[in-house]
Amino acid sequence: MAEWVGRGDVGEAGRHDGAGLTCLAATHRQTPQPVRVPERDATLLVSGTVYSRLGDGSRRRRPAGVSTPEFCAREYAADGLEALTELNGEFVAVVLEHADRRLRLVTDLLGSRPLYYHSSGDRLLFSTAVQSLVDHPGVPAAFDPSGLVEYLAHKRVRGTQTLYEGIAQLPPASITTVELGDEGSIAHDRYWYPTPQPTSLSADRFVDRFLERFAAAVDDRVRSERTHGLLLSGGSDSRLLAATVDPDRTYGFTTGSTTSGDESSIAARVARSIDVPFTRLELDPDRTPALLEAYGRHGNGIGWFNEARTLAVADEIRGDVDTLVSGLYADVFFKGWTLPDRRLSTPLGDITLPVGRAAENRRQFLETRSKATPAYVDTDAVPSARRVLERSLTDTTEGVRDHGVDYPSMAELGRVDFWYPLTNESSFDRYADVQVLPTVYPFLDRRLIELSLELPRSDAMRRNVVNRAVSRLAPDLAAISHNESGVSLSRPRALHWLGQLYRERVGDSSDGTNAAALREDWLPTFVREHEATIRALPGIEYEEVCRLCREHRRGANHTGSISGLVSVLAMPATGTIVDAGSGTDAVPDRNSSRSGNAPSTGTGTGFRT
Repeated sequence: MAEWVGRGDVGEAGRHDGAGLTCLAATHRQTPQPVRVPERDATLLVSGTVYSRLGDGSRRRRPAGVSTPEFCAREYAADGLEALTELNGEFVAVVLEHADRRLRLVTDLLGSRPLYYHSSGDRLLFSTAVQSLVDHPGVPAAFDPSGLVEYLAHKRVRGTQTLYEGIAQLPPASITTVELGDEGSIAHDRYWYPTPQPTSLSADRFVDRFLERFAAAVDDRVRSERTHGLLLSGGSDSRLLAATVDPDRTYGFTTGSTTSGDESSIAARVARSIDVPFTRLELDPDRTPALLEAYGRHGNGIGWFNEARTLAVADEIRGDVDTLVSGLYADVFFKGWTLPDRRLSTPLGDITLPVGRAAENRRQFLETRSKATPAYVDTDAVPSARRVLERSLTDTTEGVRDHGVDYPSMAELGRVDFWYPLTNESSFDRYADVQVLPTVYPFLDRRLIELSLELPRSDAMRRNVVNRAVSRLAPDLAAISHNESGVSLSRPRALHWLGQLYRERVGDSSDGTNAAALREDWLPTFVREHEATIRALPGIEYEEVCRLCREHRRGANHTGSISGLVSVLAMPATGTIVDAGSGTDAVPDRNSSRSGNAPSTGTGTGFRT
């Protein structure tokens, strides 16, 4: 049986019967789902957006007026599951094969649309909203202490694991098969892996190929029948989009007084240069309740509450446009941003060098990935953040497994773990954006992802592909300085590094806007109001939380430790767990069956035989 695990007000529910199985589904948008596929005696449900199908060198674009579920159903009807592995977009697909009493769950290349699941005997529950599973009576309402510590230290839980006991996440680029008549038998097969294929092309020729694929990615995603709002920053990623998308409106965020070189002012200059209306979205302290409420409602254990920026100003954006365009992930794939860097100790402090640092063995990996355990965590009761990473890293016959995801070697893990799966990336921005409006991310196009695998590691660190592309397409935009370095995009990367280093040393000495927001008067009240909840969390010491908050308000910088805890407290699932009395002090073994029987998660559905 399939049960919908809802999350408040959703769209219509549909019912499809066949072979003794019932599938109930609810959608958050107006697209009719699920879709019946009679050619395959199957029912299809899709969460996310698909733009095209790419296979054997061909491209089939989703036609205007055809929804993602309709397009996927057509392709699946023609070519079966193989078609779903060739889709280009951010999605997860659920296929119920009626005659075979079999469920298939298909994730995109990076697992960009997380699907969470709980399996127990004859029932499989899954949802794209992890908190909705915690609310289900068939799921143990409890934190995984290791997952909680990892989130508080790292802003996310890696791989297929989550904050919650008994809830896992589907792996990327996989087909998970659930045999509904076999006591919940679950197996998954990976259909793609990001294998590096370094090219010998010159830098200029590589930029040629990049621009060609970038244009195709934009063409797939930007539809003439929609009005587009471009999220501008002070860097080059959104500037490349400004040169190619022709948006109807642009937006930039600010958290207070502006200067000529801050991010929102640079964004405004870019908007003026392309002659498009610009809206500066204010995120002053008065917005904090909105940020907390928005993250609480949509939080998934990735990122912090203060990254729910678009949700806090959703009404303003929705009144202008019906689609957002974002430059997220350009730095991940084409700027070497995710590669560990080297640090040089000097009398003035540590200096980050623009030189890559390999993470080719267990020791190097843990050194480059481990962060300090927050001081309020009692490591006699729960494991430290480093210990969590150590326990979750195991050798296999074919390489290494990290948090349930397999990699061919430690070197490969160190190269791609930041974005494979994409939920390893510790920002909530994307999850907030898609709750506001349909949002397109051209840099997540699978052609660009595959091209990034051809970029030699040394070039990723030394050269900036995106800056070069902007300089070629729009020299006037490239002439505008980058907000972090104060140097125009057309200048060599070494000058950007020097400019950024100078600004870090002699520029604004504050700890940033997130740190400043946590020094406002709301924080002590918030902590006091949540005292009982904090004391119920496994391994968290309330008195230490209060001490860190006091120190932070007096000038110390505990932004990460406090932001993570506040984000956990903002989520309704935390209240559900505490009310259920499940804040256990036991520390389960991450390798036990409790940690998930295999990757499985869903768009908000559950199955039992």
